[in-house]
Amino acid sequence: MLNVYNTPREKELAYLLSDLIDKDGYELIRIRAYKDKNGKKCQIMIDKIDGTQVKILDCENVNRVVMEILNSNDLGLQDYTIEVSSPGIDRPLTRTKDFIKNKDQLIKVQTLFKVLNRRSFKGYLKDVTEDSISIKLIDNNEITNIRFDSISEAYLQYEYNKN
Repeated sequence: MLNVYNTPREKELAYLLSDLIDKDGYELIRIRAYKDKNGKKCQIMIDKIDGTQVKILDCENVNRVVMEILNSNDLGLQDYTIEVSSPGIDRPLTRTKDFIKNKDQLIKVQTLFKVLNRRSFKGYLKDVTEDSISIKLIDNNEITNIRFDSISEAYLQYEYNKN
């Protein structure tokens, strides 16, 4: 898992949750546990293995499984609001297969540190290797290689007027 989770607590929840939801036809896209001005939240993004659209009932089903896990394991998330959702239109790219599936699509990448004097890249995903991606940048049409271990976040970018 490339960036499905960031913290040990998220990793443990991902480990406990993945097998249980996989057998029900879901796959885990991302888990983030965080605090903001509105309180503590644990955001869980899922997709359906068969590629069909995630519906509210699917989110409810996964939410029940999450609650069972939290009730029987001390992950320190009991006082967090649990949010289960689909990845949405600007979906995060968190696994190597997400990048492979979205070749030639517009993506946005944030890096952990500067790569070629910048940390933010937007362009068309041209290639995916075992340890990196190549993007044709929209601001200068240059091809830039970015290693997976330097990516903090990557998102698919919806193109509104692509004709």
